[in-house]
Amino acid sequence: MNLTPRENLLKVFKGRLPGLDAGYRALHDLFKVMEEAHRRMLGLALTCENDAVVTVDDTSTTTISPDMFEEFCMGYTDRMVDATHAVNKFYFHHSCGLIRDLLPLYRQTKMDAVHGFTVPPIGNVTVAEGRELLGPDITIIAGFSSIILAVNSEQRAEADRGIEALFR
Repeated sequence: MNLTPRENLLKVFKGRLPGLDAGYRALHDLFKVMEEAHRRMLGLALTCENDAVVTVDDTSTTTISPDMFEEFCMGYTDRMVDATHAVNKFYFHHSCGLIRDLLPLYRQTKMDAVHGFTVPPIGNVTVAEGRELLGPDITIIAGFSSIILAVNSEQRAEADRGIEALFR
């Protein structure tokens, strides 16, 4: 897999330079803090009257490689999904941008949907390619506003009109 320059540096010098090892441990600590904060926000979202939550952790390959996602985010993502499913809601993982190389890893998670799926020219994967890489169990949400998905039960008619407009 392609690594970012930082990841190449960490991989080559891991165990050889104490400063890099400390940086690597700090990165693990940082992801733990991020997960704790995200878990608190998710807990609040799960108390709302909704059918699904859209989470954002900005995991596109512009910010994280597949190797880093596998190491730092797969378990974290599944823990967020488990909390969401425990209250009978759907977990939509927002991931826009350059995500082609992450989709095989997403397929291994428990997420219900990839939200914000960005097709070319801004993204790097078509819906058809994404379907093949994700498999049949993860929904692809592309091409419409996330505001439509974040509505509560009092705004269902507006959401229905928005979705209907997509197919005209």
